[in-house]
Amino acid sequence: MRASGAATSWVVGRTRISTTTRTTPPSRRSSTPASTVIWSTLKRLLAFLSQGFYVAHLFPQSLEVKKLVYLYLLHYAEETALVPDEGGITIFTNLAKSTNRLVAEEAAGGLWNLSVGEEHKAAIAAAGGIKALVDLIFCWPAGTDGVLERASGVLANLAADDKCSLEVAKAGGVHALVTLARSCKLEGVLEQAARALANLAAHGDNNNNNAAVCQEAGALEALVQLTCSQNEGVRQEAAGALWNLSFDDGNREVIAAAGGVEALVSLAQQCLNASEGLQERAAGALWGLSASESNR
Repeated sequence: MRASGAATSWVVGRTRISTTTRTTPPSRRSSTPASTVIWSTLKRLLAFLSQGFYVAHLFPQSLEVKKLVYLYLLHYAEETALVPDEGGITIFTNLAKSTNRLVAEEAAGGLWNLSVGEEHKAAIAAAGGIKALVDLIFCWPAGTDGVLERASGVLANLAADDKCSLEVAKAGGVHALVTLARSCKLEGVLEQAARALANLAAHGDNNNNNAAVCQEAGALEALVQLTCSQNEGVRQEAAGALWNLSFDDGNREVIAAAGGVEALVSLAQQCLNASEGLQERAAGALWGLSASESNR
């Protein structure tokens, strides 16, 4: 969080998401013959997946069975130590490119869980995960909430890292996230898109992502509109993004011209009984805009 008068930026964290309920995979520690066979088979299938091999032909011809097997493999990889050590991140990245929505959604969910904390972010970027997630946003319609929320959630987590944030911007992430902020109506997606934009703009002089967000057509106007959302999480993340962006002189003028001062004053008045996070971000954004004499 910002200290009083400090020019450092804050970065929003993300708790681990809960994936949809599935049958618990067999324990890899079980010594029963059946479990040993299952574990050995799954390990081999995951190894094939991590190398980019198509394994659906190994399953029965029923499409629904194939979907379930893929989802089972994803869940199993996610819940075991196999993920970082034996190509699990590559598996999720490859399956995020799937034309099957359920598979792509679960793969993005796996990457979202893995992107919590710092230990796997660089590996996700190195595996091509950032580009796959940006492409995923453009592949699915704005009404596809699960896959879009998870994809933007991963990008939000990765954008909190200096190096990964540059990769997100380079891969077209700013455009993808602003597109969601402008056109999507789903609150979960909007919250994650705004959080990602806030994190991209949080690195100050370390990179030029702050300017990149401002230069994206409609970005600041969309964030101002999101401060009027009925959802507190959306309002909080949008206000946080405006707070970070307000440290740039040019951004302050554009935010003000888009009605940002009035919107934030209204938000501050309405959030007296809201969470401390929302109050802090609304006040911080107004404080940032007040650096311009014309906004006082």
